[in-house]
Amino acid sequence: MAKAADESVTNSVALQADDHLSITVTAGGTYAIDAMLVAVGDPAADLLLTLAAPPGSTGHWTPGAITLGVSDGTGSIRLTRYDLGQSIGVGITAAGLIVAPLGTLTAGADGTLGVQWSQAVSTATATTLRAGSWLRLARTS
Repeated sequence: MAKAADESVTNSVALQADDHLSITVTAGGTYAIDAMLVAVGDPAADLLLTLAAPPGSTGHWTPGAITLGVSDGTGSIRLTRYDLGQSIGVGITAAGLIVAPLGTLTAGADGTLGVQWSQAVSTATATTLRAGSWLRLARTS
């Protein structure tokens, strides 16, 4: 599933469902997750991100992104394991960075797996996920 248009958030740290990045899953199905998100914005705001799954689902994910507070795109890559639905802040820059989440999901119910995001720190400068970003699932069982 690819983003058809840019989407921006300003002055908000409340996670919101991305307008384009969600895919239907079937209860009991196990899926591999990967994504490529082009994120741009104020490095002071950074990006708050999670992968939201249907109720009763299990699985883990990692943001595959640079740590918070970078301004030039250099630094440590965050590969820490998080539970689905658990959010984490990652760094972005005005020029843009790639955020590459990876994970696994066993769906607890029919529904959708979706990207949710906001600013990690509320600022008046927009944080934007660019068109062409994508989310992909591959059913593994």
